Amino acid sequence: MTQTVSITIPQGWEKLSTENLEYLSKLIISEASETEIMIRCFLKFAGMKIIKKDPVVVGSDLCYLFRKKGYKNFLFDIERAAFAAEKMRFLVNPPTLFRLPERVKNYVPIDWRLFSVSLEEYLLLDQYYNEFLKTRKASDLDVMMAIVYKPKGEKFDVSILAKLANRFKKVPLYRKYIVYLWFTAVKAWFINKYWFAFNRSSGGGESTPDEMVLGILSALNGGNVTLNKEILATSVHEVLYEINQLIERTENNV
Repeated sequence: MTQTVSITIPQGWEKLSTENLEYLSKLIISEASETEIMIRCFLKFAGMKIIKKDPVVVGSDLCYLFRKKGYKNFLFDIERAAFAAEKMRFLVNPPTLFRLPERVKNYVPIDWRLFSVSLEEYLLLDQYYNEFLKTRKASDLDVMMAIVYKPKGEKFDVSILAKLANRFKKVPLYRKYIVYLWFTAVKAWFINKYWFAFNRSSGGGESTPDEMVLGILSALNGGNVTLNKEILATSVHEVLYEINQLIERTENNV
C-alpha cells in the first residue's frame, strides 16, 4: 500500500523558527553555496533525512531514499526534490522582516520592528552594522547584541555599551549573525517605509549614516542643539515619520 507523506516547510522569513534561523545562519557562515543552502534547509525544515547518498533507479526515474519521523522510508525522485528545494530560494535572497529569537542566554529582545526603540539605539545599530560589513569582526556583532538583547525591564544606557557588549562575547557566532540578518531586513523595510528620509531627489541614493544623523537633528532641532539629546531619545519611528513628512512636503513644494 502506497503511503502519503506530509511535508510542511516555512514559506517566508517571517515563518522561520529560532531553530530554522540558527541552522540557516550556520550554513551562511560556512559559505555554503546557494544550491546547498536551499537543499539542506528544505531537508532540515521538512524533517527529512537522506538514507543513501547514491540515487536508485525506479522505472525511468532517479530517486533518493529518505526517512521522516512517523513514516516508513520513502523514495523521492530528483525532479521533485529539485522543485521542492526551489521553494527555499527566498533564503538566498535578501532577508525580509522576521521575529528575533525570543531569548539569548537570559536576555530578551527589543521589538523586532523597532517600535518603542529610540533613534539613538537605531543609529548605533546602524553604525555597528556598517562596521561589521567592513571588518567582519564578531566584536561589532557583540555591540549590536547588547542593543538588541537586555534583561527584561532594563533601559538602554549608551555610556556602558562596551561593558554590555561583553555579555555576548561567548555567544556562538551563528546566533549573533541572526541579528545581522534581522537588521539587514529592518534597514530595507525602513528605506521603503520612510523613503524620503533615506533618499534625496538630488543626492543620488541612500544617505550615509553621518549625513542621516546630521540631517535628522538639524531638521528637528530648529537650530537649537540643546534639543538633540531629546530627539535621540525619541522613538525612531516617530522621528523618521516626521522627517519623511517634512522632506516629502519640501520635495512636492507643499
